[in-house]
Amino acid sequence: MKKIWSLLLLGICSSLLACGSGGGSSGGAAVTDTVTLKLALGQAGNSVKAVETTITLPDGVSVPADATGAVLPGFLTPTIGGRATNLFGQLTQAAPGVPAPATLTIILLNADPGFAMASGDIVTLSLKLATGVAAPGTSAFVLSGSNFFDVNGAPVSGPTLSLH
Repeated sequence: MKKIWSLLLLGICSSLLACGSGGGSSGGAAVTDTVTLKLALGQAGNSVKAVETTITLPDGVSVPADATGAVLPGFLTPTIGGRATNLFGQLTQAAPGVPAPATLTIILLNADPGFAMASGDIVTLSLKLATGVAAPGTSAFVLSGSNFFDVNGAPVSGPTLSLH
């Protein structure tokens, strides 16, 4: 009887080892490398408390997101400081078979009333490159739909965003 249990246990362990790690496809191209970019704010003064922008990603560049498109933790990092900084990223991809680039919408909110959002780097982006894709230059990423808001939620005109 002891021999039967030993053989059964050995068979189960062998089956589990043969299964591998379960690292099947996640639905996208295999990724092997990362490119890091910084989103920078340019403004005269420090009236901006919230930023919203959309970045069109070049072919072969992606950002890990869940099934709803929300960017996974660790791939967007606020660099402005403050106690009440909120950062949200939303990835939008075209339907399968539709040749359209993916876009990444970023919303950064500094809700700390005693902390001003100064000019300079405000977000670090860690983007994934598909296998065989060389890291594109910053000119391959297109910023659009940028909006800026003050502490009262009113639009602020004049600030700019850039990637480097």
